[in-house]
Amino acid sequence: MSNGRVLSAWLIFVVVCAITPWFIIQHWMSALIGGTFGILWWIVMIIWGDTILLKTLGAEPLNVSEYFEIAKLVKTMRCGPGLSHPTMWQINNFSAMVLSIGQTTKNSHIIFTKGYFDKLEDKVQIGLVYREVESIRQGLTAANSALACLLWIILLPGRIITILTRQKIGEPSIASTIFNVLPAFLMGWSLGSIGADKQLINRVDSITLKRLDNPDYIPYGLMKLQESILGAPFNCDLAASGCCIINPNNRDPLQLMFKLHPPTPKRIDRLRIKAKGSRRQFNN
Repeated sequence: MSNGRVLSAWLIFVVVCAITPWFIIQHWMSALIGGTFGILWWIVMIIWGDTILLKTLGAEPLNVSEYFEIAKLVKTMRCGPGLSHPTMWQINNFSAMVLSIGQTTKNSHIIFTKGYFDKLEDKVQIGLVYREVESIRQGLTAANSALACLLWIILLPGRIITILTRQKIGEPSIASTIFNVLPAFLMGWSLGSIGADKQLINRVDSITLKRLDNPDYIPYGLMKLQESILGAPFNCDLAASGCCIINPNNRDPLQLMFKLHPPTPKRIDRLRIKAKGSRRQFNN
């Protein structure tokens, strides 16, 4: 929670939790209860937030024997001096996507969809894994995870309706959209905009490009990933969309409000210019 933008979003959330019941009841006790709820939720998510996000995404431990090469690659990486590699998870989803969560560098997780392995070529997979590990190192994953924990409670009404209607989390639903419209407009969009750090996203992309032997892997990887999800959108939970490597482009109408990453075509063009300026030669 060291990221100033996310911290500001959380503080605003606590203040809103205190002010809203005070406006309704006009008693200082209601403000105290509301503010206490906001602080308690903050504490709960600091302790159990990663587990809640993994559960919401339906993530299961990665089948290391089936995806041995990627698992071997991740196990060679360290998120910091003396720190272990991220734990690896998978989602049984045929859309291509990779995301990382973890509110601390020491305890972080990389999550792959089944489509990531089935639809993306090896060099794309490798480049994107490097980028996610760099996201963890630079604190972007921690910021995105803390923001996801905040949006999780704000968008809880729609999630409850999704469960009651027995739909999968992230699947488009008229009922869940209706119940999410008000909290999304009143708080979700504004706090998401405050908490999202698009400059840090670009910086992580650039640092990753410099670390790879082939600088073309990152812009090419983002391009192939974008092409894949345009054909098969990744319907993840709205709150966790910022944890994805790019905007997931799912079919939920509210997703247009939660584009927490810079536009992917602009990211690709920016990285291509940087890659072209690199002195390293492309090796097939």
